[in-house]
Amino acid sequence: MARKCHRANTLTHFRVPATGVHTNHIESYWNSVKLRLKRMEDFHQHMLASYSDEFMWRESFGKTKEMALQNILAEVAAQFSVPHYEDYVEGLCSLLEHASSE
Repeated sequence: MARKCHRANTLTHFRVPATGVHTNHIESYWNSVKLRLKRMEDFHQHMLASYSDEFMWRESFGKTKEMALQNILAEVAAQFSVPHYEDYVEGLCSLLEHASSE
């Protein structure tokens, strides 16, 4: 997933007039990441890059457990040409729902 990067010099402008770029989005996003990291019970500083990668992946592909599972299985199925993976996903999602309700 490619992201386009911009720069905003906050010493001269809070918001770059020509592009509309500002720092609010990145600051807000970083605060969400920090909040999630604080809630982790077993945080390791050397794993910070991995944690932030997972956070960004979940923002795009796995906002719920079911979405995460479906997207992971869809990617595995695409990589390994698994036919009818939707049936497997449906079964695994129902098992996941059952396990979480206990």
